[in-house]
Amino acid sequence: MQCSSIRLSCYRKISVSLLSLLFLCVSGFSPQILAKTPKPIITASGHKVTFSDTRKRLTGLLGELGEPTWSSKELKRMSQTVHAYLSAFSGRQYDSTLAALQRGDRYRAMIRTKLASAKVPMAFEALPMAESAYRFNVRSKAGAVGLWQFMPASARHYGLHVGKTLDERTDPARATDAGVKYLKFLNRKFGQTSVLLSVAAYNAGEGRIARVIRKSGVKSKDRGYSHVLRYLPKETRGYVPEFLAAALILKDPKHFGFPISKQRPHRYVQIVQPLSVKKVAEISKIPEKEVKQLNPELKKYGSTPKNNFFLRIPSEAALQLHKNQRKTKIWKTARNPITFDSSIRKNHVAGEKSITQILYTVRKF
Repeated sequence: MQCSSIRLSCYRKISVSLLSLLFLCVSGFSPQILAKTPKPIITASGHKVTFSDTRKRLTGLLGELGEPTWSSKELKRMSQTVHAYLSAFSGRQYDSTLAALQRGDRYRAMIRTKLASAKVPMAFEALPMAESAYRFNVRSKAGAVGLWQFMPASARHYGLHVGKTLDERTDPARATDAGVKYLKFLNRKFGQTSVLLSVAAYNAGEGRIARVIRKSGVKSKDRGYSHVLRYLPKETRGYVPEFLAAALILKDPKHFGFPISKQRPHRYVQIVQPLSVKKVAEISKIPEKEVKQLNPELKKYGSTPKNNFFLRIPSEAALQLHKNQRKTKIWKTARNPITFDSSIRKNHVAGEKSITQILYTVRKF
C-alpha cells in the first residue's frame, strides 16, 4: 500500500510530536507516555470514540486475525498507536480519508471476493487503503505502481506485464489477482507465527522479516507479533498499526464518522477494454454528465482510461450496459458503502487544528 496514510501524499514522514513519541514508545523509548490515556476522538458526526473503545475493537480484530493474547502493556502500546492513526484519519485527514473510502467502494467487493477465494484474512482488504488510498494509477517515487504498489520485478514475478506500452500494475483486477497471490504466499510463510508479520513483510519484504524472526527467536504462534515488534524496522512498526486502523474503519466506517450511503443503489461495471464516455452514456441510457459526476476521474478523459476500469453507475444503467457489452462484469457495492455527498463534513470546523499529522514516505516493495 503505497501512496498512503490516506493523506494521499507521496511522502510518508511522521511529523508531529505526539505520533513520533508514540512510535518511540512502541520501541520502548519512553515508558512514561504509557501512563497517559489518549484523548477521545470526536468524529465528523460528533460521535466520541474513546481509547477504551479503540482498545476493545482492536482486541476483537487481533482475535479475528488469530493473534495470541497479548500482555496488557503490549496491547496498550499498540492501541495507543492505532488510536493516533484513527484520530488523524477521522480528524485532520478526514477529507482525504473520505476520498480514499469513496474510491475504495469501487474495488472492495472485487477484492473481498478474491480474498475469500484465496482463503486469506478478509482484513487484508485494508492493504490497498494504506498502500495507495485506492488509487489504481498512482506511482511512488521509488517506482511502485497501482492499488497494491508493486515494483516492476515483483509485478512480473506474480504474472503482471510491465512494459512501455502496457503496465498491468494499473489494471485493478489483474493487480488484485497478483496482490492476493503475494499475500497468500506471505501468509503461508509467516501466518503460523502471526498474520501481522505477513502485513509487515508486505511493507519490508519477506527476506527482511524472516531475518527479524530469526533474530527474535520467535518460532511458534503462541508468541505472536508482539514478541517480534521491537526487532522490526521503524517504518514497519508504524505501517502495521496504520493497517490495523484502516481495517477498523473499513469494518465500521459509520462509527468513525464516515456516513453510509443512502442514495439510490449503484453498481460497479468492470469494463475490459476502454470505452468512450459518450458510448457509455448511450448504451446505459443516462446523460454523459451523470457518468462524469459519478466517476470524477473521467472528467479529464474522453474514455475509460485503462483496461478493467471500474465504472460507477446506477444499478439499472449497469445492467443495461452489461447487456449490451458482453465483455463486462458487474460488481455490487461493498458492504457499508460510503456516501458520495461532499457536504457531510458539517460538524468539522474549517481550519481546525489537530495534534496529529501523518505524511507518507515511499518504500521499496
